[in-house]
Amino acid sequence: MSRPVPVSKTGHTGQRDGARVPCPVSRCRPQVVVKSCTASPQLPLIIGILPPPLIPEYVIIEDFIPKDPTTKILSNGTEPQARIEFEAFQFKRFTEYPISIECEIEICELGNCDPLIPTNFPFLDDFSLPSDTNITVINSNLAASYIINGVGGPPSFLNITAPNNDPEYTRYAQSAVVAGQLYLFGGLSDEEDPLDPRKIVKFDVDSCKLILLAAMLTDDFTIGHAALATSDGSKALICFPPSPGYNFCDVFDGTTSVPGFNSTYGHLYAGLGLYNGQPTTVGSSNEDGYRKVETLGPNGWTDLPDSPMNYYAPSLVGVANGDLYVLGGRNIDENNFFQKSIYKLSKSTWTLMGSLTEAVGYGSAINVGSSIYVFAGENEVPTYPIQRVDISDDNITSTLIGSNQDEKYVFPILSTLDSNNCVIN
Repeated sequence: MSRPVPVSKTGHTGQRDGARVPCPVSRCRPQVVVKSCTASPQLPLIIGILPPPLIPEYVIIEDFIPKDPTTKILSNGTEPQARIEFEAFQFKRFTEYPISIECEIEICELGNCDPLIPTNFPFLDDFSLPSDTNITVINSNLAASYIINGVGGPPSFLNITAPNNDPEYTRYAQSAVVAGQLYLFGGLSDEEDPLDPRKIVKFDVDSCKLILLAAMLTDDFTIGHAALATSDGSKALICFPPSPGYNFCDVFDGTTSVPGFNSTYGHLYAGLGLYNGQPTTVGSSNEDGYRKVETLGPNGWTDLPDSPMNYYAPSLVGVANGDLYVLGGRNIDENNFFQKSIYKLSKSTWTLMGSLTEAVGYGSAINVGSSIYVFAGENEVPTYPIQRVDISDDNITSTLIGSNQDEKYVFPILSTLDSNNCVIN
């Protein structure tokens, strides 16, 4: 559940030599970081006079770190409010009583919250083991779509049908899961249809059909664009079509698509991922966006520290603790060679964390538990690998899983939605 909760506020605005110093409005917009949250049953007064040990408590967040493994940080240290969500629960022997949640927050100046935000959550390794993970892969050749387990093994191929039985209906499309439903945005499957790059398509897992919606995007998102679900999964952001400017965005709510905030720089082939719960983009294939990093807040896009690599066509993935990983891509400063590097953006600092087993670009990646799965894409060899990157504290290991993609399928559509009923028997 996600809801406003009572908080105890501790201010951390500018101070010097023990004296309080006002923070000018022109440069200071107080941000909120959640320090702790505790739940307890809201007992009637006659029961509430019992000694504290007899009233159960459940710690959700402690010292800025989630202790409840279902907790997700949706917004923390980037806005005047913090948002979290977690699965609903009850207290044994107190199931008839409502639950009270109290949180303590820290208030800090814009840009000064990062030291308070942890870089690692201790429970990340405990969830969704690779053996429990099944990833649905929809390729631009629909007949080559399949489900694969997180440890590899033979794929289970899928029977997915598209309008007009077009076998390449998803070519160059990008995707996002909105309210539990997988949607595809743009692409170019029919060069004769001027509206094709504006299409919005729903994948109906019950019928195994791709269904064209009446709603349309507001620009031609042909290729090089990106799509991302918001942190709460209620909307999708579709950005950076190959139109001059390369900075336009749409917002899709499951029903309609409307224009959103334009980014400051063009970010063609840059991708989108969540950083501290906010959509973030890194680099570009067009010069004005080289190395530029922007993040989208409630009032528009703002700059983050430039990327140390001058890449395009990487895979961007946000993980549960708010960090953003940038995997692979092509290096403009090295003759556009494909890259193996894995960079992490955490606390406004870039760190080279390790390497993929094989270089790759134009691929797609998905985070499940403490692993990131990277599907080619394209590389120089060409081998079109499927790779799993395991994250443990600050250690990174990369492993090839299963057989490679059998051809070059750029930007494969990835999800963990159950599509087993589409498997070809």
